[in-house]
Amino acid sequence: MRLSAWQAAWRLAEGLPAAEELMIAKFWAAEGGHRALYAAQHLHGGIGVDMDYPLHRYYLLSKHIELTLGSAKVQLARLGALLAADAGQEGASSAPARAAG
Repeated sequence: MRLSAWQAAWRLAEGLPAAEELMIAKFWAAEGGHRALYAAQHLHGGIGVDMDYPLHRYYLLSKHIELTLGSAKVQLARLGALLAADAGQEGASSAPARAAG
């Protein structure tokens, strides 16, 4: 997860296109956050739903971020659509060369 975030940050700092790298970093961050919160809630016997414990605040914040920025599945779907669009553009640009040869 850290490597994908550093790669995205480097590409942004250098002024390079970073759409794919940002989506990969967002996917890993969303997936890691969800797993950590899920494990913490189950480790403590489900007290994340009890409003008396601090874990409840983290759970609400995590859900708020997930609904605002998109879950890991949403990020993965966006990345897949971007990669499919890139593959379609590459295939279209090489089609005349194949037809001529």
